Amino acid sequence: MSKEKRNYYRSQFQIKKNDNLIYLKRNHTNHLISGELDLSNYGLGIVCDHAIASETPITIELKAFELHLSVNGTVRWCIPTTDKEKQYRLGIEFDSTQPQDNKLFSFALRRHLEKMAS
Repeated sequence: MSKEKRNYYRSQFQIKKNDNLIYLKRNHTNHLISGELDLSNYGLGIVCDHAIASETPITIELKAFELHLSVNGTVRWCIPTTDKEKQYRLGIEFDSTQPQDNKLFSFALRRHLEKMAS
């Protein structure tokens, strides 16, 4: 087993489909995100119903009440889940040219999900 390369804090959350909170956008199509989500200031891990090739540019959108934020990123890896449903686990790295936007997005999403969980 390989050693974990990440040196930064990650938060883990469960998102329900009916939360209608986070969307992955690619090729002008929105994909609702639900299930497990790992979040840091540098990227996130999600479960998606579609396989997306590595190096694909995407946008992640947060739509919570009047709060609408988005960050650009790149799919770094995509693997099928072990669930019986046809789903994929994606690793997404946020665009490194926008560090302040990434931190704001991560903070807002983390705060919103923590409130939902309590």
